[in-house]
Amino acid sequence: MDLVLEKRKGFVRLALTTGASLLPVIGFGENELYERLRHPLFDPLHKAAYYTARMAAPLFVGRFMTPIPFRTPLTTVFGPPIYVDKVETPTCEQVDALHKQYLAALQRLYDQHKDEFHAHRRQEMRFVA
Repeated sequence: MDLVLEKRKGFVRLALTTGASLLPVIGFGENELYERLRHPLFDPLHKAAYYTARMAAPLFVGRFMTPIPFRTPLTTVFGPPIYVDKVETPTCEQVDALHKQYLAALQRLYDQHKDEFHAHRRQEMRFVA
């Protein structure tokens, strides 16, 4: 489970400027809904599209090689909210501190529920850029 949150801080800045609370949320089972098609012809195209557009657009299949997802349980867990004081113009240090607090809350939430809802994992949750 790779979460692309390492450099994504816009939602934290928005929470600071509006005073909105942040709610840590993790969905378990989403990665098992589909399988990515892996083929020597597709992989270079996929990597080139990712580096050009900065978003992944993999080819995927589900049940019976169709877009129908595999049958797998989906579970969403919520952590306690992180209350945020409103700041008109937040500094980079404030944004970084709140972002670090949010990532730590997500990590605690994952560690608390991983054995129950992600027991068949191949790797632990990672924060990636």
